[in-house]
Amino acid sequence: MNVLMTGMVLTMSLLRPRLPAAGDPSALAFWFVMSMALLAGFAFAYPMNWWLVAHGLKHGMITVRPHGAELGVPGAGLSRAPGHAAHSAGLQDAAKPALVETLLVTLLSIVGLATAIVLTA
Repeated sequence: MNVLMTGMVLTMSLLRPRLPAAGDPSALAFWFVMSMALLAGFAFAYPMNWWLVAHGLKHGMITVRPHGAELGVPGAGLSRAPGHAAHSAGLQDAAKPALVETLLVTLLSIVGLATAIVLTA
């Protein structure tokens, strides 16, 4: 979410001054700027989300839950869809990153968002 917001903040700070009506939610320009910011946020966040899914820290959109899997238990019964290019094994079998890697990725997301906020303030 931090990385998504980084892309959104940067995009909004670039587009809003160039479109006079971008500050008014009843104007089309506002929704154009918000749409472009969301697309930029997606592009910014995609690499980190890919890393999180690849390391089993979150499930991907093509995660298959076997019938009867417990939904309240994180990672219980999760597996990849057959034929998926990344892994054919279940997410619970994915190599977990070291604590240092996880902390660095977390710090990267926080520093990125803080930097975007400082640059646009």
